[in-house]
Order: sequence, then C-alpha cells, then structure tokens
Amino acid sequence: YRPAFLRGFGLFPPVIKGLLISNVAMWVLFGLLLPPFTYHGVPIFALFTEYLALWPLGTHFFPWQLFTYMFLHGSVSHLLINMLVLYMVGGDLERYWGSQRFLRYYLVCGVGAGLVVTFAGLLTRANVPTIGASGATVSSARKSSRPLMPGMRTSSSSMSGTVPDFNFRITSSPLLACPRTLYPGKVEIH
Repeated sequence: YRPAFLRGFGLFPPVIKGLLISNVAMWVLFGLLLPPFTYHGVPIFALFTEYLALWPLGTHFFPWQLFTYMFLHGSVSHLLINMLVLYMVGGDLERYWGSQRFLRYYLVCGVGAGLVVTFAGLLTRANVPTIGASGATVSSARKSSRPLMPGMRTSSSSMSGTVPDFNFRITSSPLLACPRTLYPGKVEIH
C-alpha cells in the first residue's frame, strides 16, 4: 500500500531523482572523499576540477565542461540551494512535461548558461571557473510560471510566479582552486 501522495511518480519524479543523486554523489566524491589524496603533491580533486569546472575560452577550456560543471558544487549550502530549487520547480515541470522533455530542457538551460558564462569570460577577461547547477535550476524556475503551463495545478512544494535572479559568488571553495595557481611548476596540462 502506498499513500495517495506517493502514487504516480512518487515523491521524486525519475529525472529529478537521478539529478539529485548524481549531484550529491559528485559532491561527496569531490568534497569529502578525494581531498585527502594527492598526486605528486597536487590534490586529486584539484586535478579533476581543472578538467570538469567550466573555464572561459582559452587554455583551460574543454567542450565537455559545458556539461560537467553543472554537477560540481563548492559547498554544502551551494549544493542544497541548487537541489532545493531543482526539487521545488523541476518536479512540477517534469510531472507536467514528462521526463524526456524536462531532461532536455534542463540540459539545454545548463549548457546555455554555460555558453553565456564562457563568452562573458571573454569580454571581462576573467579567468575563473564556474561550477554549479544554478544556470539550469534558476532557468527552469524562471520558466515555470503559469503562462508556460496554463491550467496546471501546482503542488504545495512549488513556488508561484517566477524566481528572482540570484548572483552567487563562492570564493572559499576548494573546488574553485586552480591547481596551476596553487601548485606552480607541479601541474602540466596539455
């Protein structure tokens, strides 16, 4: 027997559940498990961050970073805020649109936000990495207002209207530390 509120998709729709699990798993891996380990004096998590965080176009940029940066988070609060917005807004969108359409939308929002940040880095000449799912989750939140989904009944967990833009800058995260600047002469990336 399942209570009425757990029928259908359940508490978490499948794509939301997968995104929550994968984001938390990446944070546990990079935030808890890898920091104690080093390779030639360089923390292993810093080497992975060099390749997975989104860098502006230039020597650090790799195309896959437009996807992988969405799964890295700098702190527990950064992860919790992103996942809370994903759950609150994404659940309703996934229930209304279906899993495939929602996943496509989420990834397009995340990659689109990554492209904007990448090209903005060219204009500002900033050479700092971007991490987090804020681009995908806030974009999803901004599009989840009633005009996009006319006649939709929202659950008690959803926000009504749109969410204001958030500007987060995390400066104390070890995930943002570039191994090249922390360990000069010890890291070579080709």
